[in-house]
Amino acid sequence: MKELKNLEAIRELLAFHPIYTYDYSDGLLINKEATNIQVYSIDLEDEPFAAYISGYIITYASEEVLFENLRENIISHMDLTKGADDQYYDYSPSQVEAILFGVLQLTPEHQDYIITRLKKHLREFIQDDEQDKDMISQYTNIYNAIEKWESDHRETEIFQQLVVSELFNQLNK
Repeated sequence: MKELKNLEAIRELLAFHPIYTYDYSDGLLINKEATNIQVYSIDLEDEPFAAYISGYIITYASEEVLFENLRENIISHMDLTKGADDQYYDYSPSQVEAILFGVLQLTPEHQDYIITRLKKHLREFIQDDEQDKDMISQYTNIYNAIEKWESDHRETEIFQQLVVSELFNQLNK
């Protein structure tokens, strides 16, 4: 795994690999043997955004590779009641956010497939009264943003729910 130590390295990576996603707590499962998927850890050290971003940028060789990785995560590895060791919850919002971040780079057909299955997981979690109220609220907000996005396909509605949206907007300027 390669480390990204500054914002310039992140910019260069994203310019060279236009198909990517971001995972802040290792919630997205990546097949370690896949040669068409690369994982980069972010360690910004003394950069101004160091306190706000850490985690992983995952690059993909093609849209199809991204789709297959997201599909595999939703079908075989998504359990919203468990997940990565997130700082605040024993849940994996980073898996959901990595999938949402990636879905906007998919073809409409692939988007529909992923979104339909993701909404099913979110809906089941939201309807389970035994789950953490904060996580129900967070997933409800994401679910509602997906619903709005489906109705008008404006990606800004989804990105507003993501932790890293502001950083990536600034990096892409």
